[in-house]
Amino acid sequence: MMFVVSFSNTFFVSNSGVLYYLGDSTPTSMDMDVINDWKKLPVLFLMYDGPYEHKEIVESILKKRGYLLGYGEKLVVKIRTHRNVFVYQIIYGDTESDNFLSPSPLEEMDEILDKAISEILPKIELPKKLFLVYYDPKSGKLVKTIEKTEKVVEDGFTPSPVIIRISGEKFYKVKIGDVEKELEEGFHIVSGKLIYVGRNLKLKNLMNFFPDVEGVFPRESDMIFYQKGFLIFPDGNVLKTERPVDVVEDSIILSTGILKGGKLKRAEGTILWVEDGFILTSCGDLEDLALTWSFKVSSVPKEWCFKGNFFYILDICGFLRKYDLKQRKLIWEKRVEGAWGMDVSDEGVMVGVKNGILVLNNQNGSLIKKIDGEDFSYWEDEGLLIYKDKMINGEYVGEGYFLRCEGIPVFVREDGSAVVFGDRKYKLQKVREIIRFSWGVEIVTEEGTWLIEKRR
Repeated sequence: MMFVVSFSNTFFVSNSGVLYYLGDSTPTSMDMDVINDWKKLPVLFLMYDGPYEHKEIVESILKKRGYLLGYGEKLVVKIRTHRNVFVYQIIYGDTESDNFLSPSPLEEMDEILDKAISEILPKIELPKKLFLVYYDPKSGKLVKTIEKTEKVVEDGFTPSPVIIRISGEKFYKVKIGDVEKELEEGFHIVSGKLIYVGRNLKLKNLMNFFPDVEGVFPRESDMIFYQKGFLIFPDGNVLKTERPVDVVEDSIILSTGILKGGKLKRAEGTILWVEDGFILTSCGDLEDLALTWSFKVSSVPKEWCFKGNFFYILDICGFLRKYDLKQRKLIWEKRVEGAWGMDVSDEGVMVGVKNGILVLNNQNGSLIKKIDGEDFSYWEDEGLLIYKDKMINGEYVGEGYFLRCEGIPVFVREDGSAVVFGDRKYKLQKVREIIRFSWGVEIVTEEGTWLIEKRR
């Protein structure tokens, strides 16, 4: 039975828990044609039994395929999970499907459930039109239009008889630190962060997204972008160059040397890293930014870490050394057989070896303990991260490896995604390149570049 209800000059048409119409007047004959087309579709009563966080996946699959959720034919979906796998059971009428004999990977739940649901439910064809309703919460006015379903779905909306959009003020206040500006509603890049301005906002985040950009170099007061072989400066000037190792104010640090004032001063060896006024070269030298002096610290560097006034470096021969940067003096050195990686925290120096991870004393390099694990890194929030049996500290992540990024670990997965341990965990897809800096890390994806800066 269909109900037409009026409340405060607002008219609703609903049936079986589904909203078919919303407007400021009773439905016209044209409106009724749209309503009746949608009423031909089956209404499902979803009886879900499983973890709450996975219910949204099931509902999203059904809605995207055009099934209406309300009080109709029963659809039973049961989900159970165990570590990194899950099983499902789907019952619709006399038809039943499950994967009890072959549990599926948890990370593939969306695709597997979508396929299973599509195979058990009847195929439907979406109506050609729907209602798009604009509502202004301040005036209470409704503006109803009839739109093509295909066009609305292309715009990113889930198909439904009635789609509601909130309208009203077109400009909102956006506050970044102590600076406030007014922006029109829509997508904007604010301080390098892609956001949607749909209300008054305050921004405080360490992670920024730059669409269609291959590199970002933040300076004290602005940013320089890198795209398709060109550096793009804030004043509109461009410079054709290789991708810089870093940009420090007016100095462009290239792998071959330092470009300043249009002149290139070449370095001895390839420049690998820039931090705190030092550059590290492939020859194992620390040099100043003016390339006026050098200090031999190792043979070919493998991994390194600046920690306050101290510098730790592991070379390809397995020698681990700690230096005092102020005095340019070696404090201790230790040869670690089979060493393949290192990281540093206040608790000690972690070194990856063939059969685990060694934790060494910061002061003298002596062994504190050995930990079982396949890979590792250090994160301020949780301390030492241990990768073993496809898990990080007991949480399943799949096959992959760590990039130790001086305070921002990145776990690179074999499927092309990455988990970034910044001010929180970020999971990014379609990763093309990961570039480390002393001030943070950049993740280049198919859509653009994510910039995650260190906490100050």
